[in-house]
Amino acid sequence: MDTLGIIRQIEADPALRSQLRAVLLGDELLELPRIVRQLGEDLRLLSEELRRFEAAVDRRFAALEADVGTLKTDVAELKTDVAELKTDVAELKTDVAELKTDVATLKTDVATLKADMGDVKGQILEGRLYDNPARFVPRRFATRTRLVSPDRHDELLDGLSTPVAEDLERADALLECRLRDGTDALVVVEVSFNAHVDDVDRAARRAAALVEAGVLARGLVVSRQTPHHSVLDAAATQAVAVVGESAGLLVPAGG
Repeated sequence: MDTLGIIRQIEADPALRSQLRAVLLGDELLELPRIVRQLGEDLRLLSEELRRFEAAVDRRFAALEADVGTLKTDVAELKTDVAELKTDVAELKTDVAELKTDVATLKTDVATLKADMGDVKGQILEGRLYDNPARFVPRRFATRTRLVSPDRHDELLDGLSTPVAEDLERADALLECRLRDGTDALVVVEVSFNAHVDDVDRAARRAAALVEAGVLARGLVVSRQTPHHSVLDAAATQAVAVVGESAGLLVPAGG
């Protein structure tokens, strides 16, 4: 079975996706939701304990106000209570500091996991683009689309300076397209599960380098999710087309 077939089988079979998540993520990552829920419960219990503690302190001070007449007798006892209270507060502060550290670590781990999953999803989308590039290039942008052949790819790189060629090699895809106005152009593609402004910047920079070398070129960003409006604004400013896999052409070539 080819890669596209495997991906389609995974998309169509919830049980298979569940098994694949278990294999890819492992028991520790699958346990992450339960750990987060437990952390939330611990925080709730801590909050309740703090409220009870504050209520106890309020009651103690109320009792002290009522016993002003016997204050001299109770001074020693009060000092002991205050010392214990300070110890409790110090311990509580230590516990809260440790909890904050744990929460910060958890947030970092979750952010890393999200970034890793975004990379995986982006690679899957890139593979689908290679399998059927025309599916990701609306006819409002180009009437004909195909991947640049290996020979044409090498020819392009040979005609560029080393830094520009190395930068262009890092593009997610190079397409040969016939644009709506009938002209043939090379399209530099950046693929992302959720496109950001830096994807637009890369597509614009690489297309501009080709234009400077005498090649008619356009930049194109393909995003699985509809990008933030700031990404669309950046694309319009830099004359980079943006395509949402579900939404279609969001920003046409030329802004």
